[in-house]
Amino acid sequence: MSMNHHTPLPAPKPLCAVFKPQLPLLTLGKLTLDEATEVRAHLADCAYCQLHLREYEILAEALHRHFGGAPSLPMRGATRARHTPTSPPEPPPMFTLEDIMNASQPETPVQTMQPPPHEPPQQRHATLALFGAIAAALVVVILAASLFAYFGLRPSGPAAKPTPSPRSQAPATPTVPITPLPTVGSGRLTCTAPTDAGFPSGSGAFYPIDQRGNAVDGQEQGSIAFHADGSFSRAGPRGCYTLNHQQIQVIDDVNTFQACELSAQVGLYTWAFDGTYLRFTRVNDDCLDRAHTLTNFRWKSVP
Repeated sequence: MSMNHHTPLPAPKPLCAVFKPQLPLLTLGKLTLDEATEVRAHLADCAYCQLHLREYEILAEALHRHFGGAPSLPMRGATRARHTPTSPPEPPPMFTLEDIMNASQPETPVQTMQPPPHEPPQQRHATLALFGAIAAALVVVILAASLFAYFGLRPSGPAAKPTPSPRSQAPATPTVPITPLPTVGSGRLTCTAPTDAGFPSGSGAFYPIDQRGNAVDGQEQGSIAFHADGSFSRAGPRGCYTLNHQQIQVIDDVNTFQACELSAQVGLYTWAFDGTYLRFTRVNDDCLDRAHTLTNFRWKSVP
């Protein structure tokens, strides 16, 4: 990968600030397996970090060719002190990271600065040695800065798990307890007059009204009557009912015409009466025909 001044650099992504300091460590194999996996997953679609990773790989290859391995930080000062010339050297030329990368490419001829005709050979060798020292020092400084940034940004404790936002959490569906139903038996029922006030028992028959407010043909759906003695009658079946505040328990006499089966003899509903219309809401009833009859209509009181 080569760079020039005419090719625009890819723009960094928000997570590049976290993963870019880890690129030198990935090049040197200093990351754990989980950390290396996270960095490679980020590199898969980040051109910005891919470019910088290639730069670090080129610099590492240049170090390996010049020194047989990256110099450690403690030895860098001692080596520099041992090779410091007695006389002050000429100001070193200014090299950019692009110059160093281009010089480190194996397939690209190394472009060296041509000394002036009167420059002696000793000074030319000193310039080349100085160029190598500057390149090595620059690589060490970059690696040291990356290590400092990486370990400085890492949290000291365990990573906190992200808390999902309240809108991302699905609302919990309330659990409605199923009221157990009693078993009455196949014998004839003995009804008991209800004592709860408010239910329109003994006030005449109730006729079905559909959802649009129209009366239903009596041949399709008959009326219902709740008697004061606790008995009821609907088109065909007979039985008893009991009240518990706003709940009503309907018990079919299985010996009557078109009654519910013995296993579904009892049904539990809530009721509401506004003076004209009686409405039922199913709580627990396995007799589908009875549940459809009671809940699919509004029942109009006709004295």
